[in-house]
Amino acid sequence: MSDFSDYYMNGAGASYASDRWIALSSLQKSIRRGAVEPATAAAAALWSEPSRLLDRLLVISLEDIGVGDPGVLREAIELTTERTWRRKLPDKGREATLGLVERMCTATKSRFSDEILAIAALEPALGSVRTELAMASTEQLACFSATSDDIGVRALASWFLAGTARYPMDGLPRRQGDLAAVWEAASELGVPADWLDLLNRAARRMPWPLAVLLPLAYVSKANGKPTQLAQAAPFETWRGVPLYALDQFTRRGRVAIGRWFAGCRELQEILQAAAPRPAWPKITRYGVFAVESQVCSRHLMWPEQRDVLRRSMQAELTGRRLHPEAMDALLACAKANLSGLNDHRRQVMDEALL
Repeated sequence: MSDFSDYYMNGAGASYASDRWIALSSLQKSIRRGAVEPATAAAAALWSEPSRLLDRLLVISLEDIGVGDPGVLREAIELTTERTWRRKLPDKGREATLGLVERMCTATKSRFSDEILAIAALEPALGSVRTELAMASTEQLACFSATSDDIGVRALASWFLAGTARYPMDGLPRRQGDLAAVWEAASELGVPADWLDLLNRAARRMPWPLAVLLPLAYVSKANGKPTQLAQAAPFETWRGVPLYALDQFTRRGRVAIGRWFAGCRELQEILQAAAPRPAWPKITRYGVFAVESQVCSRHLMWPEQRDVLRRSMQAELTGRRLHPEAMDALLACAKANLSGLNDHRRQVMDEALL
């Protein structure tokens, strides 16, 4: 842990501002994987900006834990949205925050809300529905949110009901929303009032509609038969830094992925047949994320969750202009060649120390 924290705090040939993105990436991916030591080390490295760290933990709790562990979700929202408690502690809440990170690591995960967000935002088949619902009335949106047979349509309706002025969507006009109408519609579907009060607190602190979409996860889980999937998720490190932290959201990760792709003939051949060349970098970066960075050590699953997971990956890739029939081949190829990617990641990290 000390190597990891020292690397971020001391710079090691790079500015703290640049390294901060790797720390943030490691924090979230490590929580997802249940990797306690890298997660708490990243959080310790980010403690110099406690408010920004708490903001990120709120997002992670909604994006990665959700209905998987309602108790930990509640604790995370309460700790990160009401912050006066920190003033009373001599360490300003550092130990309590690191303890929360550890509990988030061991929590069962559900990424349902993030997955339906991807479907709503990116799935090409929903293009005409986006245009239609963007102009619908509050009453119409509440009806679609509650009664549509398609989870993507329900997610869109909830998003527009909350408002694109608060939660922007690319390519669509700003629309004033009504959070109270979101919670009213969810209440009629059986979501408990105390849960909705909690989500309302979270929804008002972030620019993404994750909290707005979580009632749909609650209803889906209640109608399913959840089972918990546990898996070992080994990973490689470089001087204590997990290499999965160098992903599409970090500059050095993008450099490493670009070099890896340039030398991977199999991946190039798949994309040559299935996507326009300008789309290749974004498709490749998401492919790495799909097979490596969204891995959960303890994942709550039920029938609709399985369908949503696959549909969200397809939305992410086809939204980036990959032919849908190429998805499985692309992801299998990316997974088979991850060791080569890690070689490039180590090289990129070594270069940063020169």
